[in-house]
Amino acid sequence: MTVVPAHMTTKRKPSVNTLPAFPAVARKLMVAVSREVSNMQEVSRLIKSDAVFSAEVLRLANSAVFGLRYEVVSILHALSVLGMDRLQALVLTVAMRDFFSTVRHEPLLKRCWRHNLSCAMVAEWAAEFCWIDKSVSYTGGLLHSLGHLGMAALYPDEYLDAAAGEMEHGENFAARQRELTGTDHLQMASWLVQEWGLPGVFSELCSCHHSGDHLDPSELPGLMALACEVSDQLGFSIVDRDVAWEPETFLARLPESRRWSISGRLSELPELIPFRVNVFEQEFLA
Repeated sequence: MTVVPAHMTTKRKPSVNTLPAFPAVARKLMVAVSREVSNMQEVSRLIKSDAVFSAEVLRLANSAVFGLRYEVVSILHALSVLGMDRLQALVLTVAMRDFFSTVRHEPLLKRCWRHNLSCAMVAEWAAEFCWIDKSVSYTGGLLHSLGHLGMAALYPDEYLDAAAGEMEHGENFAARQRELTGTDHLQMASWLVQEWGLPGVFSELCSCHHSGDHLDPSELPGLMALACEVSDQLGFSIVDRDVAWEPETFLARLPESRRWSISGRLSELPELIPFRVNVFEQEFLA
């Protein structure tokens, strides 16, 4: 039986069983790779225990989304050439795709998914300039707005109402969610991270990615906040906002010592991220 934490007591108790299940193999893998010492053979066997899931992970590894120059032919091969963290990111992408796919006909849920995916790709792209692990950054971006998916799936009418309130009247999105349901997407994300047994660092990311420009992008929470803002600017906001791509703002958030290495490549983002999101949708959500 699933117990809802006290801080998520709502006017109408969440029917958590209506949410898509998080794949068991993905949950076990997240636990396995979080250990200080992980056995590649064990991780390979774990993924291969679900043949369909394993095939989808390999298909994603060989997708144009990631543009590898070589073919990955097995899970063990993927581990050897991509590494444990990178494979974990691929597994989580497939797991989140499965979570989303059963309800993807909802336009707002699709917007939530596209925002998370684009944030993951922006965070991964920017990670090398911020000296942060690219795979961890990608995973953090994919999970940072997990609560939006949960809220939209559990409370579609109330969530649409809250979204409309922000778009039309400038109302605070999270505050309106709490008024209508007793919780918001930040609390929902923290609860889902705990419920699914994901590493606790992702709960922190879910709660602080709206904290603004005072966070340092050379640390993971700051990078998530920046990636979230850039994703909105590139047209992947969850709620329609009249924002434009501002590379100068991006640069201003970085320490001065790191601006030179990224300034010449910022022009890539407005084409690169939409291309990758669209390729993923065509290959994996068709």
